[in-house]
This record gives sequence, structure tokens and C-alpha cells, in this order.
Amino acid sequence: MSMAAQDMKADGPLAGIRIVDLTSVLLGPYCTVLLGDLGADVIKVESFDGDSTRNVGPARHPGMSGVFLTANRNKRSIAIDLKKPQGRAVLLDLVKDADVFVTNVRRKPLQRLGLEYAQLAAVNPALIYCNAVCYPRPRRRNLPGLWRLLPVRWPVADQPRTAGRTCTARQ
Repeated sequence: MSMAAQDMKADGPLAGIRIVDLTSVLLGPYCTVLLGDLGADVIKVESFDGDSTRNVGPARHPGMSGVFLTANRNKRSIAIDLKKPQGRAVLLDLVKDADVFVTNVRRKPLQRLGLEYAQLAAVNPALIYCNAVCYPRPRRRNLPGLWRLLPVRWPVADQPRTAGRTCTARQ
């Protein structure tokens, strides 16, 4: 066994479980980092632009912010262009040998990419498919969660705002 293979050998209750991680920002990466902490082999799939958290907060090296590193430790990573047939084929090859597929991509983009449960289950019928999105109900399911919430939490005119109301200090 090579030294690199020994370093990647995991211990823990999820040792031997392979997870394909098509997540970004924080919800999905935090879920899969916990699974990696428990010994799962997590393969993070990113676009060639990388996860949006790569440049959030301080970073000693470009594209390697503390936020990104914290939410993506214990993972292997691969960059794939899922909009191209060759990229989709690479992902399907990963899914073929996976136990779990985790994504937080909204439904319409998953449909466009051909990465809904039915397509992945055709490649691996035993696959556990987890899609964690902000708005699961049909009327709102295609709304982007994080970016819709930021204006509610962001200070406006030097006044903190919460859920559409201006918060003021009592005197």
C-alpha cells in the first residue's frame, strides 16, 4: 500500500462508505464534512470556478479561505464541467461506485444536468440520494436560499434588520 493510500485510509463508523458531494456554500459541505469526520470517503465535486466559499473570509493562499477549508476537510476533490457530456459521464462513473450522493443544487438545474434521482438510480440502484435545499415546497423550490436571505440579515442604513423589520434599541 502506498503512503498516499495509507494516509487516505479512514477509521470510524462510516469507514468504507463512499459519498459523492455535489454541494456548495455551507449546508451541504457541513453535512458531508461531518460524514468525513466519521470516516466516510467523501469526494467533493466542484466546477472549474470552485466552491463559492473558497474566497469568503481570510485566506493564507488564494482560493483556500478558512471557511472553505473548515467545511471541506477530510475530502478529496475533483473539478468537473457538468454542462458537458464528458463531465456528466465522469460524475456518473463516480456515482456508480458510491453509496451516497449529496447535493444542495436546486431542482431545475438538476433537471437540466440530468442529475435527478431517477437518472442516478439507473446507474446505481442502491444509491442513497440526499438533496438538501432551502425551499422544498413546489411553489418556492427553485428560489435560491442563501442569496434570498442575505438582504434580510444585512444592515441597511446602519440599522440591523431581521425578518423585514428594523430593529431599534430601547431607551
